[in-house]
Amino acid sequence: MEILAPAGNLETFYKAVQGGADAVYFGLKFFNARKPALNFSFEDYREAYFFAKENKIRIYLTLNIDIKEAELILLVKVLEKLKNIPPNALIVKDLGLIYLLRKFYPNFEIHLSTQFGISNHLALKEALKMGVTRVVLSRELNFEELKRISKEKDIPELEVFGHGSMCFSFSGKCLLSSWIGGRSANRGMCLAPCRLKYQTKADQKSSFFSMKDLSLLEDLEKLERLGISSLKIEGRLKSASYVYEVCKLYKQALVGDSAKVNPQILKKFSGREISKGFLYGSQKEDLISQDTSKTGVYLGKIKQEGNRYFLEKDNFPQSSIVKVLPQKIIFYPENLHREKGKLFLDKKVDLDLTGSAAYELFMANEKKEVISDKAVHLKLSFADNTIGVEIKTNTDRRKFEISNKKIVKEKRAVSITTIVDKLENKFYYGWLVEKITIENDFLIAKSFVKNVISEISKAINQLKKSFMLEDITLPREIKACLENIEACTKGRNSLINSIVISQNQLTEIAQNLSLFKEIKFINLRIEDFKNLKNLAKFRQIITHDFKKKMILSFPYVFFEDDINEFQKYASELDFSNLIIEVNDLGLVNFFKDKKVDLVAGSFFNSFNSLGINFLKELGFKKNHLPLEFDYENLDKICLKSPLPLRFLYYGRIPLFLTRVKNLSSDEYKDNLNNFFYLQKSSNLYYFLSDKPFLGAKIIEKDFNISEVIVDLSLEKDPVATFLKISQNQFEENEYSTFNYGKKLK
Repeated sequence: MEILAPAGNLETFYKAVQGGADAVYFGLKFFNARKPALNFSFEDYREAYFFAKENKIRIYLTLNIDIKEAELILLVKVLEKLKNIPPNALIVKDLGLIYLLRKFYPNFEIHLSTQFGISNHLALKEALKMGVTRVVLSRELNFEELKRISKEKDIPELEVFGHGSMCFSFSGKCLLSSWIGGRSANRGMCLAPCRLKYQTKADQKSSFFSMKDLSLLEDLEKLERLGISSLKIEGRLKSASYVYEVCKLYKQALVGDSAKVNPQILKKFSGREISKGFLYGSQKEDLISQDTSKTGVYLGKIKQEGNRYFLEKDNFPQSSIVKVLPQKIIFYPENLHREKGKLFLDKKVDLDLTGSAAYELFMANEKKEVISDKAVHLKLSFADNTIGVEIKTNTDRRKFEISNKKIVKEKRAVSITTIVDKLENKFYYGWLVEKITIENDFLIAKSFVKNVISEISKAINQLKKSFMLEDITLPREIKACLENIEACTKGRNSLINSIVISQNQLTEIAQNLSLFKEIKFINLRIEDFKNLKNLAKFRQIITHDFKKKMILSFPYVFFEDDINEFQKYASELDFSNLIIEVNDLGLVNFFKDKKVDLVAGSFFNSFNSLGINFLKELGFKKNHLPLEFDYENLDKICLKSPLPLRFLYYGRIPLFLTRVKNLSSDEYKDNLNNFFYLQKSSNLYYFLSDKPFLGAKIIEKDFNISEVIVDLSLEKDPVATFLKISQNQFEENEYSTFNYGKKLK
């Protein structure tokens, strides 16, 4: 079992290897799910690639976000840039990217990201057929599920998360960050709203959804015996020293005597409580972090010497901090001074700290050098009569040298700061020189200043071209593929013609059937698979009595018990000539040889035409537009989609899907007075806004959509809600337009 380490930058990459990592995963500035990390420039990538090759370290590159239609050309250019120096694998989520890799880049190995949400053995079998060699399993799986899945044959390698931060929502299906701020967690822009404080109707206020950090340090042998190929450490936003220490700890536990590894040391690596995640259960008490005082390694009681506080502590690590309780005061490295076996806490505080408990915590977060878009940072140095220049953008960096002109007379020379005055905050080829750092002051000839500025400006222009990947030409066959996908205009429609209901709402719909005369499709949501025994009855009611087309709609997520129970009831049934909506790859595998019309659910998140084309090749007949789309994406995909499109016109959108049980309340309010509530489904809880989504003004535009859907399945009074929608009686403060009122990032 490999230890797979994260790296948010090149320094961390080297530290991970030094700490014992067998493999390292990291992202470029493009298309990765940790955009707040510093990430790798192409120059960084090349350096890491050759180092890894020489030292037999595996590198996996993350391209693991949903990719917009407008980004496909840039995506191809990135692949072209990488194809001659490929990583050991690409970690991916987007179906369009998988389509490109299968068709044009077969030499890239594909690892399916945890963002894809693989949680059962049938999904794994289908992933293997798609050309996937490894799957990063959903973090929500427990040990028994891992045990059963790992025994299956004809599946890809298995990778599990073993350490780091946990998400409250099911992997790849969180929409809350997008809902409240247009920043998609599925595109690497998560605002982490699960870490915020919420208020219950009983006026409790807490971080009810903030998960404890994961550590499976004590379970490595069990996981290795299951045949797990890779144990993944989360943390591309973590510092180099943090990654080094954690890698070293896990490597020691894996190859040495794990019984001798003290798990208590993990407390200093997290500001939250530690848990084993979902490995042995899903109770709130085991998963939600409520008491941060339980973090850190105990150092002792604080003493006082004169007007200074100190600890009897020698050899305290440079990258650690001190937390003082009960006062909840933090002393950072710059506040800590080591003198003769004592650690002095030199920060002015108004409280008496004598006798308070002190705890060591590791400085985990990486300090990021922030470079604006279309800007550069310069670093200038001087040695051996040579000017060293390093130029950085937020996507790349370049180093070069300029031979300094010999200075004949000192009065004809100027300080290098002259260059700073002439370059800083100036624009060159449309790019701003935002910051200049001088490592050591030196003199240059006055007559040479223009030459230095000229060389630097040329380098800025080259980096600008590199940023736009202007030096990359699209291969003719890929360009033709992007341009020649034929858009499907079959069944173009601008009226509500489809509803989603639960089985319990059938009677009420039957009693008010005249209200639904314009409806062509009824999506029947099946949560309890025992109800599949009534399939013939449902078909009779909807197809013959209602004279509508029936679409069977199944849960968003299938765990191992779910897929087995589903097979138990579904295997002997006749699904022929039915329309089946699926969101799970396992159901694609189950229905592939059945005579059914498959339609892709919204959580397949097909953001681009290539992804939809891939679904078409898998046998799908329709595709549901992603729920977090905005106008720009909707417009582009409607012009290019090779499948008929389904659009949610009205519905209560699941913002979290969670497996955490026994939560504190059914209703919550955030600090902006947005109200949310929990709804139990068959195997998960849905976190819903009290405001439904309504695309009232969207459908007035001429978009190429074939099925316009009203989801009534979560409504207490579906008939009254449908009437209100039909008669346009919703006030603007009663609904949300989601990202159609803003731009999706």
